Parts: sequence; C-alpha cells; structure tokens
Amino acid sequence: MSQTATLCYAFGMSTPASAVSARVRVVVLNHNGGERLVRCLDALARTEWPAESLQIVVIDNASTDGSDAAVAISHPAITVEHSPTNAGFPANNLALRDLGDVAYVALVNNDAYVDPGWLAPLVAVLAADASVGAANAMVLFAQTAVPTINNAGVEVLRNGYGRDRGFGSTDLASFAAEADVFGWCGAAVLLRPAYLADVGLFDERFFLYYEDTDLSWRGQLRGWRYRFVPSSIVRHEHAATAGSGSPMQLYYTERNRLLMLVKNAPARLAFAAVLRFPLSAASYALHGNVRRAWIHTRAYAGFVGLLVPTLRERRRVRRRQTVDDADVIRMLIDV
Repeated sequence: MSQTATLCYAFGMSTPASAVSARVRVVVLNHNGGERLVRCLDALARTEWPAESLQIVVIDNASTDGSDAAVAISHPAITVEHSPTNAGFPANNLALRDLGDVAYVALVNNDAYVDPGWLAPLVAVLAADASVGAANAMVLFAQTAVPTINNAGVEVLRNGYGRDRGFGSTDLASFAAEADVFGWCGAAVLLRPAYLADVGLFDERFFLYYEDTDLSWRGQLRGWRYRFVPSSIVRHEHAATAGSGSPMQLYYTERNRLLMLVKNAPARLAFAAVLRFPLSAASYALHGNVRRAWIHTRAYAGFVGLLVPTLRERRRVRRRQTVDDADVIRMLIDV
C-alpha cells in the first residue's frame, strides 16, 4: 500500500471517485526555487484531474538562478509570468486578478509536493457549500520519515500570534476529520474566486508571512468560512525559502503580525499588541539577546513606517465588516 493510501486509510476516507470537472488554476510562486520548483511541477503534473480543466501558472519573482527558464524545458506547457521585482508572496496577485472562467484557484508553494489525489477533495468541499471561501489541505513535512503535520489550517492566539494548527504532531488520527478553521495556509489551499472578489487580494505591503492570515481574517469579518480537508495530502519543505529562525523570517513575522492586527483586530487587542511590542524588544536586550532585540526594533520601525496606510485600510475593512468582533474573537485560541 502506498503512503498516500495508508494515510487515507488511517483517516477512514478516500478520494472522491468523481468530482465536478471544474476549471482549476494552480498558481506556483517561485524565487530561485531551483530543483525544488521542478519537483513541485513534476508532482502537479501527476494531479488526478482532467488535463483540459487544469491550468498551472508559475509566477516568477525575479529569479536569478535560471529556474524560470528551466520550466520551459521540463514543463513547456506550463505558463510562466514574470514579476519585474521580487514582490514576495503577494506576487501571487498577478495570477489572481483575471480569473475569467476559472472555477477555483489553488496556491501551492514551490517547495510543496502534492499527492496525485490532492485536488478532488478540495474541490468537493468548495462545490458543496458556497459559504466556504477556502479549503486547506493536510500539509505534512516533506523531510520526515514519520508523517508529521506542518499545517492543518491556521489558528490565531488571543495575544495576536498566528500558528500552524497541528504543527509537529504525528497523531494524524486526531486530525482525521474535516473542520472549520480560523484561517488557511498559502502553502497548499484552494480558493473560491467569489471570496477573493469580495475580500480582496494579498496586501502587497506584507511581502512575506502573515499575508494569508491577514486575508483569512478579512474574510472572517465578512462571514466567509474555511475548511481543513485531511484527505488532500501535500508535503512541504518548511521554511525552505526564508529559513526557520532566520533574521528575515523573524523580521517579517513580527512586523506583519502588528500590521495584521491593526488592520483587522478589535481595537483593544491591536492596541495591546502594539504597546507590548517595544517591551519585548527591551526584554531581549536586558537578557543579552542583542540579535533578537535588534530584529524586534527593526520590525517595530518597519511597522511604524506603514502605520498610516494600514490605519486607512482598517477603516475600509471596518466599513465592510458584517460579523461582530465577538464572534471572531471566540475563534481565537487561549494562550
């Protein structure tokens, strides 16, 4: 029995025998992905979906390693669109603005490798319920011998930090059921175009990290739901682009968390997070962690530099809000 079949057996479910043969666009964002990108596209090419209804688009973020040119050799049928500069994760917007007759659009990281049957369960969930804006795959670590969860949806804590639901768990049986989740992970997700048309696209100021949680929160305020779908299996090389714990990762996660909260969260939660942040930087410095103190200081300065346009965006989000803050806050996780 294959590993995928074993996982599905453990979940007590199987890939649907048939699904609506809707037109699906799969967007793969790339920046110097090298061999990872080729492996990602090789896996996508094996997707169990009618070829005439599956469009794969690579958005190349100003790569310098020749990986964009390699696509023309390894997968000549795949469309490559070029961003003139490295615009970060929001460069996905290039393939999200004009969806035409596309019924659903998927985002897959260039360091993520889908199982052949990954797509049908996600389509089935969106096709069954028009209130669901996104279907999140079961994202497993690609590097582990024992199946280990990287992401089973996104949770947000009451202190404003986001985290991967199920991160590091090998108890896949505890995540065997579909579930509503606060947010979705951009590493492997299927989105409804009507959701994007209603809520908007990625905030281009975020560049990297929290851009998917920001878009998720905006949707929560408009009444959209998100489903975790464990029968859709994708394997991901976690933090292969920025590096886990790297200065880049720490800077953008801290800065963008504050931007997300100021834009979307109740005033009390956002205000508390903004006030606490300089104290955390001071605490790192007092305890001798000069590196973290410096990164926190830079992140706070970056946040302050974007505060005015973010407050303007908050007013726009608030004007369109249809769900009470209390209902959203109930979905947050106690620290």
